[in-house]
Amino acid sequence: MTKKRVRRGYWKDWNNVKKTINKLREELGYFPATSDFKENGYGGLVGAIQKYYGGLKNVREKLGGETHLEKRRSKWAD
Repeated sequence: MTKKRVRRGYWKDWNNVKKTINKLREELGYFPATSDFKENGYGGLVGAIQKYYGGLKNVREKLGGETHLEKRRSKWAD
C-alpha cells in the first residue's frame, strides 16, 4: 500500500490520531499493531505515537480495544 501523506504536525493533533486509528480498527476488526499501520501506509503515525503519546500501548489503553492476538486468545477461551 502507498504511504499516506499528511501535512507537517498533523499527528500532533490527538483528534487526527484517534480518527485514523478508529478507521483502521473498523477495517481490521481489532486494534492495529505497528505492522498494520505500516502495511496500510501509516508508518509515520507509528513514530508520532511514540514521540508524542508515549507509545502504542499507552494509546491503546487510552482508546481501549483488543489487539489481534488478544482477540484470538479470547476466542480460544470460549
